[in-house]
Amino acid sequence: MRLASIAVAIILGALIQPAMAAGKHEHGKASLNIAVDGNRLIIELDSPADNLLGFEHQPGSDVEKARLAEALATLRDGAALFAMPPGADCRLQYAAVSP
Repeated sequence: MRLASIAVAIILGALIQPAMAAGKHEHGKASLNIAVDGNRLIIELDSPADNLLGFEHQPGSDVEKARLAEALATLRDGAALFAMPPGADCRLQYAAVSP
């Protein structure tokens, strides 16, 4: 089966909201959901922001702001995060990061 496109969604729990507003979550754990829908491969990573940033509040210091910017740039590069075999003939359709 050849998949024609890849959709990537990255969800960071509590990225710009207080930890309590993001709902129940557990630090150190994340979920990776993968689904095939026709010729589409959909990959979703759901993780508390603390796992990726080391904090779950609005970035205050320049260091935190830089850490957030770097994490967002990395997460938005779905093709680099999830490499497909050349024979799969996949193309990244979109990558999105949601708080």
